[in-house]
Amino acid sequence: MSDSLSAPAERAAMPTAVQHRTWVDAVYAHACDGVAAELGATSGSGMGEQISYPAFWRQVVTFADGLRQRGVRPGDHVALVMQTSLETMIATVAVQAAGGVLVPLRAIGHLRQGSQQAQRTLDALGVGEAGWCLASAEWVDAYAALIRTAGLSTVALSTRDFASVPANSPSGPVPPPPLALDPGQAALLQFSSGSTSVPKGILLTHSNLAANATALNERVRYHRGRGVFWLPLSHDMGLLGCFASSMFSGSSVRAIPPETFARDPLRWITELSAFQATHTAGPPFAYDLVARRVKERPAQSAGLDLSALEVALIGAERISPSLCAEFERTLAPLGLRPHALLPAYGLAENCVAVAAREPLTPTTVRHFDRQALGEGRLVTAPDRTSPLPSADADVQPLVGHGAAVSGTRIRVTAVGGRNALPDGRVGEIHISGDSATARIVAQDG
Repeated sequence: MSDSLSAPAERAAMPTAVQHRTWVDAVYAHACDGVAAELGATSGSGMGEQISYPAFWRQVVTFADGLRQRGVRPGDHVALVMQTSLETMIATVAVQAAGGVLVPLRAIGHLRQGSQQAQRTLDALGVGEAGWCLASAEWVDAYAALIRTAGLSTVALSTRDFASVPANSPSGPVPPPPLALDPGQAALLQFSSGSTSVPKGILLTHSNLAANATALNERVRYHRGRGVFWLPLSHDMGLLGCFASSMFSGSSVRAIPPETFARDPLRWITELSAFQATHTAGPPFAYDLVARRVKERPAQSAGLDLSALEVALIGAERISPSLCAEFERTLAPLGLRPHALLPAYGLAENCVAVAAREPLTPTTVRHFDRQALGEGRLVTAPDRTSPLPSADADVQPLVGHGAAVSGTRIRVTAVGGRNALPDGRVGEIHISGDSATARIVAQDG
């Protein structure tokens, strides 16, 4: 299903996203240009520190040089515990700037030997063949103990050993990248969010990442906007769909720890208002939770201003049309624009973005016969507002997710087949193109 609606006239003149060969090249270019944007993460209780692109880049180079001094060479796999902090954000780019392949790990602060979380961490380190594991100074001892007990050869290092967050007053010329990166070389081993047992690693190249970030920016128009995100940086939607794509465009970024959102969901929209954010993202449950909390605690959201928000990406789970309508209706008094929620479809094997509609255009909703869908057929059901009898249990509403982003091809085939089915049929979705991985890494390599 795709939407054919065009963007509103007010956004039609937006420039096309600038193509960079790698994510590292993009950050370096923004530092050289001195773009008027800032990067940072909030703490649990306050705003945290925001620094400029030149200051951020200087820390990336310092960190990358330190990694190279520790023996990291192009193609080496470096795991990073993806705690939401400015230090981790710097390390994420630095690993790639040093030529390493980033292996993102879930941020687990209390690793108990023998726990499921500890085993998943060890599985990820094993699948990722990580020679080094970077963690915050507060957490590194726990990861070192886990690695030592498991008998792995991975070296645990503290991110604080490589960089300290600088004062935001850099001077002198912007340093060049530590080395020239080959866009065709591996840059990221991303784990599928759908893994339920031993994780499968999705090996993505620098060119894969650049192609997807360019395509996503063309579609949702980050274009040096202002993003507030709370999704985990270990997740494809948080790392690539939010953080990397925002940086690729030269946007300002404020990251919120996931645990902060879990404790107080309204902190999300409070930060959107304070930062005058243009972009954000989340799964359906998060938007549902925020809408319910706004209705339950109106005083807590009183005075917030969401009028700057143009894109609130929603994905990762099935999207309910009624949820979209209820969220926008509930938050409209806070200045939320109509159609700010933007349904999107993606998966880790294509970096993240596969399809999304144009910003600030109405969401397409169509109703189908539920039984026919289960049989692989698309049969339009009577509209819910029609006087014809139609029990909800017999009708499946589906939300349109827009057209494929540039450079990505979608084909629907019969289960197990290869030939494309005609329109109006249900089947498997096959995705290919510039962003698609060429290799899946399992436990046996």
